[in-house]
Amino acid sequence: MPIVGWSYVLLLKREEKDLARISYLVEQPRHGLFKYRLQLRPRAQAAFAAHYLRLEKASRVFQRTESLSLIKPICLNIANQASLTTYAEGLPFSEFMRDATDDHT
Repeated sequence: MPIVGWSYVLLLKREEKDLARISYLVEQPRHGLFKYRLQLRPRAQAAFAAHYLRLEKASRVFQRTESLSLIKPICLNIANQASLTTYAEGLPFSEFMRDATDDHT
């Protein structure tokens, strides 16, 4: 992918006790929409990589529905704890799972 020609729009900045990250909607006219996520408070690299691998596995297993969107992982930078994925509108699978967990705790 080219280095120039990208535009960024802030999607989310989340700062909680155990998690801090920022997400951008990123567009490159010839390549489409992506989501760029950066951990602002890095965590264990193995945990970060494991989360990304779960997203990758889920994107292969589940199909998109009207109420659920799945992203496809594109690139992972473990050292900087940043990732680039395809962008999909709708409720992210991770939020769906978090909501499901919250309902049962």
